[in-house]
Amino acid sequence: MDKSMRILHIEDLPSDALFVKKALIKADIQHQLLVVDTRDEFVAALAEFSPDIILADHSLPSFNSIEALKILNHTALEIPFIVVTATMSDESAVDLLMKGADDYILKDRLSRLPIAIFNALEKYRLKKEHQKFLDELIISEQRYRALIEHSADGVIILNAQGNPTYASVSVKNVLGYDPDEVLGMNLLTLIHPEDNFDMSIMLKKILDNPGITMKGQTGRMRHKDGSWRWIEATVTNLLDDPAVNGIVDNFRDITERKLAQDAITASEEKYRLLFETSIDGILLTSQDGKVLEANQAACSIFQRTESEIINAGRSGLADLGDPRLSALLDERLRTGKANGEVLLLRKDGSRFAGEISSTVFKNAHGNANTSMIVRDISERKYAQQLLLQSERRLERATTMARVGSFEADPANNLVFWSPMTRQIHEVDANFIPDMETAMNFYKAGYDREAIHQSMDQILKYQTSFDIELQIVTAKGNERWVRVMCEAELVNGNCILYGSFQDIDKIKKSESEVLRSYEEKNVILESIGDAFFAIDKDWVINYWNKEATRLLGPTKSEVLNRNLWDLFPSNIDSESCKQYNYAVESGQVVHFEDYYEPLNRWLEVSAYPSVNGLSVFFKDITERKLSEKKLNELNNNLHQYSNELALSNKGLEQFSYMVSHNLRAPVANIIGLSGLLSDENYPSELKRDFLNGILDNVKRLDVVITDLNSILQIKKEIGEKSETVNFEDLVNSIKDSIPNVIHKENVRIVTDFQRACELFTLKTYLYSIFHNLISNSIKYHQAGLAPSIQISSRVSDGRLTLSFKDNGLGIDLVKKREHLFGLYKRFHNHVEGKGMGLFMVKTQVEMLGGSISVFSEVNKGTEFLIEFNL
Repeated sequence: MDKSMRILHIEDLPSDALFVKKALIKADIQHQLLVVDTRDEFVAALAEFSPDIILADHSLPSFNSIEALKILNHTALEIPFIVVTATMSDESAVDLLMKGADDYILKDRLSRLPIAIFNALEKYRLKKEHQKFLDELIISEQRYRALIEHSADGVIILNAQGNPTYASVSVKNVLGYDPDEVLGMNLLTLIHPEDNFDMSIMLKKILDNPGITMKGQTGRMRHKDGSWRWIEATVTNLLDDPAVNGIVDNFRDITERKLAQDAITASEEKYRLLFETSIDGILLTSQDGKVLEANQAACSIFQRTESEIINAGRSGLADLGDPRLSALLDERLRTGKANGEVLLLRKDGSRFAGEISSTVFKNAHGNANTSMIVRDISERKYAQQLLLQSERRLERATTMARVGSFEADPANNLVFWSPMTRQIHEVDANFIPDMETAMNFYKAGYDREAIHQSMDQILKYQTSFDIELQIVTAKGNERWVRVMCEAELVNGNCILYGSFQDIDKIKKSESEVLRSYEEKNVILESIGDAFFAIDKDWVINYWNKEATRLLGPTKSEVLNRNLWDLFPSNIDSESCKQYNYAVESGQVVHFEDYYEPLNRWLEVSAYPSVNGLSVFFKDITERKLSEKKLNELNNNLHQYSNELALSNKGLEQFSYMVSHNLRAPVANIIGLSGLLSDENYPSELKRDFLNGILDNVKRLDVVITDLNSILQIKKEIGEKSETVNFEDLVNSIKDSIPNVIHKENVRIVTDFQRACELFTLKTYLYSIFHNLISNSIKYHQAGLAPSIQISSRVSDGRLTLSFKDNGLGIDLVKKREHLFGLYKRFHNHVEGKGMGLFMVKTQVEMLGGSISVFSEVNKGTEFLIEFNL
């Protein structure tokens, strides 16, 4: 930039303002940034800060972008206005653009902010330049027909009596008549009988308002081919302008637009379907606030029935004290539509923020009604395509070229250049060319010869021309220009007039595009990825050699053919689903897919655009096979780690038993054996020593037997698993200890309705059930018959078994750490070794489960065992 840009930023969050500032600094935009967050500060900044551009958050606590835009529009200031916000409904964004906002940027996409700023500034620069050109043209030019003749609109100049005195060539494009035919025609005869109006009243209104552009009558006029065309016109009284001396009537063909409006009216049945099935609340209302109909979504939003909504009307559905409501109603009355955020009321009187969009329309009977859409402001994302179209229009606006005009009288060697034409030639404002100097600006060689030939033809035959040539400006700069010229015989003298357009940027851009296209082809053919591109109709328009290598078909076989016609087997594939999602959502997708015909895994990235879809992909089959092998190795390693952990745990238990249980009896045996060999002890005492040795041998045998039991667990885990029924298992255990159950009056209640069986190792599960049932009986409370409840349940893919009794219970605060330890006992009044719970936990974990306990002293105990299903 040549100077520091003044940027006015409407934002209430310092962090967001900082992000915007960083984006400007990153783009190397020299700027002065002023941040405001209230209406008063904004109004003051417009006057005092004189910003070059305005950035606005959509919604502030006491202010929003709609109000800011409205304030700006009421001033005479021409300042670009860009919305920069975190979130906004698509309809609100479209409405802002229609109200005059120049662009819409999400805060998570600030990388687009710099180009949006430059585009907006360029747009306003072109707009101001264009306005300046028009002002200068009206003041200084005596003839301006060149631009008129090439306009898409028809132009007719009428005298004070309403008769045509001039008709542009473009009239033929609109009504089919040559200009000479129009000059001798009564235009009223072309108007459709149903659209006829009083020409004298319209003419009087035009004559009473000189210099003011007025909207003319919109109606049907007969085309030369006999068809009726809908015509829209604007009329300006320039009778007082000596250069025109007439009433200028600009008119255009709006038949297609009118037919589209009729089609909208005819689609009321489709609207009804939308009304019934829409996820948004829809109300059909009259302009006085009465509700005529409400869809089901509206009933859900307002928590009322349709009849209750109709009875409530506007006063019962909206907070009449909300000032935004009256503003929206005024806007709808003035423009026919309005949207914004207001407070709405539910049946219970509670208020909630709703965003409404209301439009006045005529029903099939011609009555004016209104539709109101009530939406969840966090979920609307429907205007993306409209925004993309808006961006395309903006891009076209930035390519507008500078246009000047000229007029020449070769016979008298007179040439007139407009200010813009002088600027393009880089001459002084007071420079007056003649025919020779004007021609000598064209680059020597082909360009100068071409302009001379064109001038010879137009002077001889009045043949208009439109050519693109290079000139060398007064400052020595070469520049591409477009010259459009027509001739008119005035009193036998050939007068030339036309337009002169600077197209240097366009030509250079075209060259750059061609160069970029060639570079793109080289890049796409040399990259390691396969690549193809399709248009919006799924027709392939690019296919590189790597795509041929991976998929088979050559470029000549696929170009200009439909993708799904070439690969019909992929229509229901993951690739098809992802491509459609990318096109519909506008989001980039990355995914992996298996291409069965070639037995290949492909890694795919698809990038949507307004023109279609670009797809990059590569063969990752080897990587997928490696990942599969790696996963298998990881699973094996995980299983091995679990087995190793269990083995280590077993080793710890063995170490414990050896150090605490084998050592003592062995030491006793060694000591007593030494005493037994001493001759000093009497035979009676030696018999006591011998009995002591036998006792320790028995203790040693018990420990070794327990070791064998533990080792048997390791051995039995390899046995074949089977489906084990819980009820059968409990009955089997009850049958094995009938005397104990009868003696202790044991009550066992089971509930296996939610899960009745498990596929596992039956011997382990039997041992688990047996030990837990036996412990509940063994450690029951004195004088209280044992009651055991055994149940099962399934949740989140896990089976839980519950064993609950009314026994003595365990003090878990003191003994939880030793609960499942080997030879740990917590009640000494009953015979036992402390092996039961150790065996239960070991067997549960060997089956891949876990066990937990909940207990209170004298209130009973519950064991919970969980297995993965």
